[in-house]
Amino acid sequence: MKKYLAFAGSNYYPVGGMNDFIGSFEILEDAINKINEYDDSYGRLNDWGHVLSLDSMQIVYELK
Repeated sequence: MKKYLAFAGSNYYPVGGMNDFIGSFEILEDAINKINEYDDSYGRLNDWGHVLSLDSMQIVYELK
């Protein structure tokens, strides 16, 4: 099982919960990079993002 779960989305179109899940990763930096990429075909960046560590069950990165 991978160590980090990434969630991200738009403030304008929040989906919520697992619907905002964008991937699981072994390396924290990979999860952060995924959050910071463009999220749709219109070139919009994510307005928010969280990376959850499955080891500590804590948010270890937050994009505001």
